[in-house]
Amino acid sequence: MDIKLRNFFLLLFIVVGLHIHLNAQTTFTNADISNSNWDTPGNWSAGIPDANDLVTLEASPILNVPGVASGIVLGVGGDHSITGVMGTTLTLKCLDQEYVILNQQNAVLNFNCDLEIDTNPSGNTTAVIETTAGHINNKIIFSANKTLTIINKTLRIDNESNNVMEFNGIIEGAGNIFIHKQTNSNIVFGSGSDLTNHSGDVSSGSIYDVLINSINLFRDVNTELLLRNNGGSVTINGANSIEGQITATADEDGSDLTININANQDNIKGFNFKQDNNTLTLNIKNTVLNVTAGDITTEGAYTLVKLNIVGFKEDVLKFTTTLTPTQLSYITHDGAPGALAQRTTGEIVYAATLGVEDYQQLEGVNIYPNPASAELSIDCPYGSEIGVYNLKGVEVKNIKNANKSYRMPVEELSSGLYIVKVQSEGRFYSKKIQIK
Repeated sequence: MDIKLRNFFLLLFIVVGLHIHLNAQTTFTNADISNSNWDTPGNWSAGIPDANDLVTLEASPILNVPGVASGIVLGVGGDHSITGVMGTTLTLKCLDQEYVILNQQNAVLNFNCDLEIDTNPSGNTTAVIETTAGHINNKIIFSANKTLTIINKTLRIDNESNNVMEFNGIIEGAGNIFIHKQTNSNIVFGSGSDLTNHSGDVSSGSIYDVLINSINLFRDVNTELLLRNNGGSVTINGANSIEGQITATADEDGSDLTININANQDNIKGFNFKQDNNTLTLNIKNTVLNVTAGDITTEGAYTLVKLNIVGFKEDVLKFTTTLTPTQLSYITHDGAPGALAQRTTGEIVYAATLGVEDYQQLEGVNIYPNPASAELSIDCPYGSEIGVYNLKGVEVKNIKNANKSYRMPVEELSSGLYIVKVQSEGRFYSKKIQIK
């Protein structure tokens, strides 16, 4: 054979062999019944995996040494887990396959080990953790007290099943997290989850509901929690879980995005709108005493954005900056616009209830009885203006040029609490009154 032709076939053999190796697969079968160790050759169908091998689990290995693979696929045989001993980490390189972890079985895949995912070793921009649809028990779980480190660009969490995907441990690294799920599924960051040392952004794709039970999630002030899709919601059960910025970035006109806040949040960086005509709803549980944020910002000359507070109570929502009238106009309460103000100390209240620390106090005013059923007696300076407001800040009665001993009928008012505000010569007096 001609030496050039022979060298050509030799080179072709090397290239083909290299390609086969780059796409190699090996299955953990636990065939060596003496142990379930990762480093036992007899437990693998094609030898202990290296960084080029896509691993299929048909049994549950013990990661007794640091391990490496291109990715992990759950195979047949029911639920399987990778359990790591102290000091070991499994590194997934995510080479040329579209996913780094895949569960398309009717079973649970559990990572009870420290895990490192390199999302970009061969130029890819995204690595995918995926569960597929059509199964009853299809699930992926990342165990508590274990660390998931995201290296490079983006880890996409794609839950197509009808089950919960659980993140119960520590998440670190600078890689971003992109959440995508179907309507009937969920992604839960458990009570032991901790993103204190994660510096990437967390964003969302399609309609989703993310449950945050963590007490240390999204703690980096330089990160963003981005809500992208109409109807998307995040539930925060952990106190002081978010210190980064919450951004409404859905590009669908009229999008409604929701943050359910079930615990105090002391240091949110701020609320930001990247599109016009979007509503970011803060559904604040009635037991929450404090939600503190930096400010409200937009990335354009927007006029229709809304920060709607459901369950609004005075002095719960606070901003550490003094809001401009425009910023204040963005805030609605239970769908009702306006009638809100900011105390000098930052708290948001109904405009009618700003007290002596915000206005010069009007002396010599007396409002009685309290409670009242038929009429209120209001002793005030001659010519005062009297306004009555419900607890949503809406004025329901107004009297101008009242005399010194004004008698106000209240029989037409529904039972409940009201704020009576008296104004004269630039001074104010307000009092809460119960109408029976």
